[in-house]
Amino acid sequence: MSDRLSYLFEKQLLQESSAKEKLELLTLMADQANEQQTESLLADHWDAFDADRDQKEPVFQPGQGEEILNSILTAHIYPAQATAKPVRLWPRIFVAAAVILLIFGVYFYTHTSSVNDDLKKTAYTNDIAPGKNGATLTLSNGQKIIITDAHAGNIAKQSGVKISKTADGRIIYELIDKNSGSNEFNTLSSARGEQTQVRLPDGSIVFLNAESSLKYPTSFARLKQRAVFLTGEGYFEVAKDQAHPFIVTTTNQKVEVLGTHFNINAYPGQASSKTTLIEGKVTVTGKQDVVILTPNEQAVTTTGKTRVKQVNTSNYTAWLDGKFSFDDKTFEETMSEIGRWYDLDIVYEHGIPEEELIGDAFRNQNISFVLRLLDVAEIDYKLDAARRKLTINGKKNRK
Repeated sequence: MSDRLSYLFEKQLLQESSAKEKLELLTLMADQANEQQTESLLADHWDAFDADRDQKEPVFQPGQGEEILNSILTAHIYPAQATAKPVRLWPRIFVAAAVILLIFGVYFYTHTSSVNDDLKKTAYTNDIAPGKNGATLTLSNGQKIIITDAHAGNIAKQSGVKISKTADGRIIYELIDKNSGSNEFNTLSSARGEQTQVRLPDGSIVFLNAESSLKYPTSFARLKQRAVFLTGEGYFEVAKDQAHPFIVTTTNQKVEVLGTHFNINAYPGQASSKTTLIEGKVTVTGKQDVVILTPNEQAVTTTGKTRVKQVNTSNYTAWLDGKFSFDDKTFEETMSEIGRWYDLDIVYEHGIPEEELIGDAFRNQNISFVLRLLDVAEIDYKLDAARRKLTINGKKNRK
């Protein structure tokens, strides 16, 4: 028996749980190892709830329980480090679904309306679809190519390099004449709600997150250094070349490598620029200092000063796997990431909440699913899809 599960369950019944404790409780309840204890706790509380209920109509109609419980347990708001497990439904499915809804205040359904009516209420009538693959390629002559509109195959040829697009939207640079090439640059840009991937002429692969851009030479053939310029966020898998260092320059950092994997987050307006190392070794140069990173370290540059800290790198590369990870990030960083992916302006009506959100969510879901994270954290907000605006009002007032 898990004493922690019982403790967290009772604390939630008293409405005294923090957002982190709520997420921990949900994770423990979904674990098959705690099935018997969870069923007992739910059944005991259901008996008290059912005895006090004035309404004679059943809370759930036959056939609704499995659908309701699965919708809750697949909300993807469990901590990122927890291993996803297939959920085997408890025998007393209606009890489990009803009490989970009750104690967490997630009222997907009311006692008097039909499932379809309540589903409409839950899904938000002004929902917003997630972002998608897409980008704009600007050639050295100023020509712009909208990647989503371009057909798969060859799309351009410059400086001894053939540029093509794959069927899944990736951009490929292929060196066809190493003796050719001039000092020309291309720029690949992703708008808000877009992400893309490019293979550079040297074989290095770069993934661009939403609202980011990468400027790079059309060919590295005659260059001593492989220098590129990043705005926003990019993940780099650098091809090894001992003779030609690979250098990424952002507003606050210069990252130099010979061959490695790392993530850089350097959006304009952010307080800090962050380089996170997954494998290999990199040198990060700020305006005041130089640091060397080893795997699982992050260089954070703020107002010219760079510090190094140990991190869980999966929190900073989750976007490559189609997920948001909110652990170890400020509330503002979390909401900015959501805003860029859903092309949504975030407005703070009464300042930025101090609440630190935790857990993860899938990026292929509509915004309504992701905003459940705010519900769990008891943050009051208003979504206006027509104006693509999310207003954060602050912590909900408990009555």
